[in-house]
Amino acid sequence: MKSPQSYQTALKVLLVEDNPVNQRLTKRLVEQLGQQVDIAGNGEEGVKASQRQFYHLILMDVMMPKMDGIEASTHILAQYREAPVQPVIVAVTAFTTKEVRERCETAGIHDFSPKPISRNQLVKLFEKWFPA
Repeated sequence: MKSPQSYQTALKVLLVEDNPVNQRLTKRLVEQLGQQVDIAGNGEEGVKASQRQFYHLILMDVMMPKMDGIEASTHILAQYREAPVQPVIVAVTAFTTKEVRERCETAGIHDFSPKPISRNQLVKLFEKWFPA
């Protein structure tokens, strides 16, 4: 398995997660893979962060207060509708039901990863969406 550290430039990653423990753990895993990561504490903050700068990958918690991850993803993807490139959004959730998966797909979310996300899952996501 290749490591994302082999990429010529670091990818900009946005983690949208309301749980502080999950924030710290996921941030550490992403940074260990040589990537830059910013954190947004809810969907509204995630949308605002994506308006300020482009992120290659957005790891989006699905269940959050204020604005859930599916609604936030819809807003983010709408910003990039006409752009030549858009961020890859991965739903990261403990709720892996068929209904949640279908809602994510309908919203245009690119991929899905169960919680807690592992280093191996992150490496597979980088390999799939950002091949060296």
